[in-house]
Amino acid sequence: MDAVATSADAAERRASLGGVFGVALGLALIALCVAALLRGPQRLPAATVLAEAFAPCERLGALTLEPEARVLPGGERVLTFTDGSELEVTPAELVERRGMGPGMGPGMGQSPAAPDVEPFDWSSVTPEVRGAPPARLYLVGFPAEAGEAVLASAFRGLEWRELADLPKEGGAAVVGGGKLEWAGYAADWVRERRFLEGGSFRDTLRVNLTLGRRCWIAYALWPERSEGSEAAVAALLAELAPRD
Repeated sequence: MDAVATSADAAERRASLGGVFGVALGLALIALCVAALLRGPQRLPAATVLAEAFAPCERLGALTLEPEARVLPGGERVLTFTDGSELEVTPAELVERRGMGPGMGPGMGQSPAAPDVEPFDWSSVTPEVRGAPPARLYLVGFPAEAGEAVLASAFRGLEWRELADLPKEGGAAVVGGGKLEWAGYAADWVRERRFLEGGSFRDTLRVNLTLGRRCWIAYALWPERSEGSEAAVAALLAELAPRD
């Protein structure tokens, strides 16, 4: 009888220890996940991500490809070509406000200016530089299942707003669009100007580089008060070939 009791006690102790180890392992895995999130976006070799849709390329004009690509929480892969200067806009911001759909107000979904808002003559804010190449060119690859919604948001049904509708605090407005030639295709492009409080602006120009189910958009960024140029972007993209 004592032997049976001893065996039962031992089995119970083993089960308890197994439960403790299981809980500890679970907590360790949670800690690893939290640590990964705190470290920020996942990073992958840029050459590997570029090869998903494009031929090898380390430079576009004066812009150099950063060695690592970022993977955002939504699964977007971001390649960065840079001139080395500092800019305050991040790729995540571009993806989050990739287009203003019908009925959306200036900026990231804010309402049109109320009648009692202090007016500001944004038409007096003019570019100091024209025709210059961008300081950044981001190539952003979106998950295939999100492609149709992404393209609709970025290139279709966009609202062209009057500058008089923008409040003194600023906001975003589509200020140009059309098609440019890329690798034998007529690629849609949209230029968006984000007016900044204090009387400045920053231009962004996005180009649809989607082929088949590979959904990619190029985002070109300029420094403040520099007018975005589709010709300058077309010249850069002429050096970027799609994958065979």
